[in-house]
Formats: sequence, C-alpha cells, structure tokens
Amino acid sequence: MMKIISLIATGAITLGTVLSMGAAIAPAAASASPGNFAGYRADDIDTGIIENSITANWVEPKAIHHGYHDAYAAFLVGFTDLNGTPGGFEPSMPQIGTEVNSIGGIPRYYAWSSPPPGPNCGQNCGQHAFRNSVRPGDHMSASAVVRRSSSSGDHYTLKLTDVRYRRHRPPLRWTRTVHRNIQGDEAEGITVGMTPVPTDTGVITRLADFSPMHFNKVKLNGYVLGSFANVGHCNYVMIPHLLAKTSSLGSSGDRFSVTWKRSR
Repeated sequence: MMKIISLIATGAITLGTVLSMGAAIAPAAASASPGNFAGYRADDIDTGIIENSITANWVEPKAIHHGYHDAYAAFLVGFTDLNGTPGGFEPSMPQIGTEVNSIGGIPRYYAWSSPPPGPNCGQNCGQHAFRNSVRPGDHMSASAVVRRSSSSGDHYTLKLTDVRYRRHRPPLRWTRTVHRNIQGDEAEGITVGMTPVPTDTGVITRLADFSPMHFNKVKLNGYVLGSFANVGHCNYVMIPHLLAKTSSLGSSGDRFSVTWKRSR
C-alpha cells in the first residue's frame, strides 16, 4: 500500500499516533538526521497510520543573487519513496510546488509538478513546469491527495493555487490540477519543505538564497501536523555546512519556517 509524503525535509522521520480530538498539540521531536532537504516528513511504517493527504500554504519568497553563480531552490508538498532518495524532489513520486532560482544573477520563478512516470523519466527526470506566472509575494496553496485502490492502483490528485494580491485591483488567481495513477507499493511517506534541485546528471546544484520561507496551514489527513506525536524536522546539510535550517512547529502546530544559511 502506498504511503503519502509530507513536507519537504531531509532524513528519516517517524509519525506517531494521532492525538485524540481536543488533546493538546504534541511538541515536535528533535531534529532528524540531516539530508538533502529542509522541512518535515512523516511515514506510516512504524506507526500504522496511513497518510492520505498533505496540504500547506506559503508566500513565494524572493531570490537573492550572489554574483552570477546559478543557484536553485524548490518548495513542495507531496509523497516520497522512503526506499529511494529521501525527502527532496523525486520525479517518480507525486509532488507539486514552486521553484526560486538565480540564473546568471537574474531571479527566476515558476511552478511545477513531478512528471508522470514513463520509459524516459528516471530518477534524474526534471520537473514539469507550468506556463502560469509566479512572482515573489504570491500566496501559494498546495495539496497532494491519494485515493487508494487495490485493483486499479492508487490515484493521486496534486493541486496548486496562486493568488496575487494587487493594490486597488482585483487579485489574480490561477489553479493547476494534476492527476496521476501509480500501481504498486512505492509511495511510503509525505513531505513538505525546501529541497535543492538536482541537475539532469543528478548533481546537486548551489542552493539559491531566498528570503525566510514560512509554511502555514500544514495539515496531514486534515489535521494540523502538530496533532501527531513524534513528528520531527530536518535541516539541509552538505557536510560540513548547514545550508538551510528548519524551525520547530509553532504553538498552533501547523506552521514552520525554513531559513537559508549558505549556498554550498
């Protein structure tokens, strides 16, 4: 049975049992092992909890260039394969989000989803970019939901909405919805957070400098993430340096931040 990814992060994180309705928010566990993303991840391997949906909102951050070095950073929600590359962008898994890059000193922004699986799309396959415009300050809402079926495979629905507020004018809004069917037992967790972007050869790129990133309304199976015990966070570390730091969950249990530290 597939298991859903949560907020982007690095390292293995286990998800505890759901607290009873009305119970206090459980404190987040200590930081998990560092890896190739920053954020939160959960799985049902040890807990028996089946993750069926992950949702999160954020405001698109601004890219800050440092000279003319190309640098990249992606923000996402989705599912992950705990037996594969943990935490970050996984083209074979249902994921959706945005990207903040600095290319030759010029900031660039776009939205994307992981492409459908196929013979020409392996672990190093790039994202499928949307044509819709993305700018710093846009309000993003992302969700990944699965409907499970033992006969026809699991059906995933990925959704991303962008709302751009404008002074004295109506807001601009667009929504993209992506459907994917996957047969087998591959997706084993959920992820939400920030990840570096691999090249076509799988080499990790420089991490783009982005203004502090705040995730909010983070919910797993419709409950705030802090409603689950033993949920931990991960920092993005490329030994020996800390590249991006993840905060603990706020008192409401549904928000955290990721802060850029250095590019590599």
